[in-house]
Amino acid sequence: MSAITPTGDNERSSVADTFSGYLAAGAMVFAFMSALNIYISIDGVGLAFRPVRVGVAATIASLVAAGMSRGTSRLPMVGAYFCGACWFLGMVIAVVTGRPLY
Repeated sequence: MSAITPTGDNERSSVADTFSGYLAAGAMVFAFMSALNIYISIDGVGLAFRPVRVGVAATIASLVAAGMSRGTSRLPMVGAYFCGACWFLGMVIAVVTGRPLY
């Protein structure tokens, strides 16, 4: 008895599909962090996840991931929508609270 594959048939996913999944997942993590508008400082070295800088880069990376996939995986598509929503949410939060955008 064989295992059920995500594509519904016996085809294996390509390297581009696998890489686009990882790229979309990474973009989703960075988009979520930019929506929270996090500033991390360790021993005087600061790392700021601002919505304009990080959110736009994460959205572009998720769109590249969606373009790379053959359409058999839904993760790049969900990643593109999620990154866009996180960017919008991060911009709204930054404007309402008066935090820097970039």
